[in-house]
Amino acid sequence: MVRIPAGRPEVVIDDILFDLSPDTTTVQARVTIQWHLGKDVRRVEETQAGQNGVWEWKLTTRRGEHVRVQMEVRGDAALLRPEVSVVRGEEQPRLGWYSPRQYVKRGVPLIRLTLGARGGAHVETRIRTPGP
Repeated sequence: MVRIPAGRPEVVIDDILFDLSPDTTTVQARVTIQWHLGKDVRRVEETQAGQNGVWEWKLTTRRGEHVRVQMEVRGDAALLRPEVSVVRGEEQPRLGWYSPRQYVKRGVPLIRLTLGARGGAHVETRIRTPGP
């Protein structure tokens, strides 16, 4: 679900994840959410790293504008075991690339959140742009 709160310069994306497999004897499946930040993001600075299930980054664009991305994970942290990383131009698997033209590629930032979903998880992502 995507929400755009009235009067606020942000977008809120709610992902609700469940592992509905009846087989509890095997290792639970891991789910990955990826945010490809794109070619205009020059710098990614982590400002909060998992305290109370919240990760936050300050992004700086090529034009010097600042955008904040925040991911909050709710659920049983022991079961979820969230792992968050920022990659740029990764080869295996091929992630975080932008191609301005044929045969040219440039590494661009991508935020990757991987977690288990047995028992259910709620991930809220907020993208805050500069105010008017």
